[in-house]
Amino acid sequence: MTVDMNRNKLLRYIPVVLTLAIWTTHQSMRTNNILIGAFGTYMFFMGWPFAKFQFRRDFMLLLLPALFIVFMIGVFFGEDQREGWHQMEKRIGYIAFPLIFYLGRNVITREDITRMLYAFLVACLALSLICYGNAVINIVENHSFIAIGKNERPYYYLAYMMLTEPVKLDPVYLSIYINFCILIVLFRPTGRSWINVILIGYLCVFNLSLASKAGILINAMVFLLFTYSLMRRKIVALGVCILLIAVFATAIFKSDFLRERFIVSTQFEYDRPWAGDWNSTSQRIAIWACSLETIGNNFPFGYGTGNGELELYKTYHKKNYIRGYEDGYNSHNEFLFTWLDLGIFGAIVLVAVMLIPLYFTVKINEPLYTYAILCFLLYFCVEVVLTRRAGINFLSFIYGLMAVEYFICTSKAQRLNA
Repeated sequence: MTVDMNRNKLLRYIPVVLTLAIWTTHQSMRTNNILIGAFGTYMFFMGWPFAKFQFRRDFMLLLLPALFIVFMIGVFFGEDQREGWHQMEKRIGYIAFPLIFYLGRNVITREDITRMLYAFLVACLALSLICYGNAVINIVENHSFIAIGKNERPYYYLAYMMLTEPVKLDPVYLSIYINFCILIVLFRPTGRSWINVILIGYLCVFNLSLASKAGILINAMVFLLFTYSLMRRKIVALGVCILLIAVFATAIFKSDFLRERFIVSTQFEYDRPWAGDWNSTSQRIAIWACSLETIGNNFPFGYGTGNGELELYKTYHKKNYIRGYEDGYNSHNEFLFTWLDLGIFGAIVLVAVMLIPLYFTVKINEPLYTYAILCFLLYFCVEVVLTRRAGINFLSFIYGLMAVEYFICTSKAQRLNA
């Protein structure tokens, strides 16, 4: 009996170990794929005897696969189908984690999900330590905090692209992970308050180091909403929110690098790629203008999966937007990117894929996922997140956990009403 209990306890920790391994192996796609396959194999053997589909409780697991099917259809409407299939290869993640969690939804408990969430948190902490460790080594070896970039401004070893170089992750994606880790600590805190405070403080500092404008603004938004919802006296809550805004503003103004990132001009000239007015904001304004013009050329239809970006490059050439076509900028907005590929129908599907779970997470009172979806929606407004495995797999992973929690809540409600 004791042997069986120990065996079952050990089996409970296999998903935790695999979660930790998956989110620390982005550098090696092959290793990462093997670990995701191992996760799926484990869930298959543990959960297949109970894998009876029930649409009412399982429908959320169908949303990302439905988006995958829409992009699959889009492949056949594009001129360059080879590029379309290349895009579909990366979007396999829309199916991977929903399938994994579908198989395991009857054997996973809420405690198991919390353990997996903390495994993800530990993985992100490990990535951050690798980044800081590499930055310190570079600073010591070069006797300088600054790595002079080839572009219009210097880059710092302790910030932005130079910071994340050893883990091969764009700062935007790592900032998404870090903001979700902050949500984990806020809504699934450890038993010790001082540990939670230290974790949140460290994660916020690392998020500032990443210097992703979207990541920092969303970090601030999370704390403002959380503070406002937590405090009963809304006038006091409003005062605290203003204080938090002042703290974030001070942090930005005190850092030369962050001040450059946030306080910017919106003026630009397409054919002067390195002029002083160019910055991440003016780049986005130029990109969005080109994206909207490209969409208007074929409204309301898209150009086919993977082909929208190719058409966008033609607009860059037409306007002589040198940085656009030389650096291969995508539309820097997930909704515009999807519209370029799939037309207005695809954009509506993407919005539905985000808003439907948002409604049900509010309904079952799961603020962790409510906030997570809101963060995704805000990132989608200024970045294209779902063209790389780092973004696709993360959204798929969060969806899987969210769908299982919804399944657990609705199953419990059905038993209570029976």
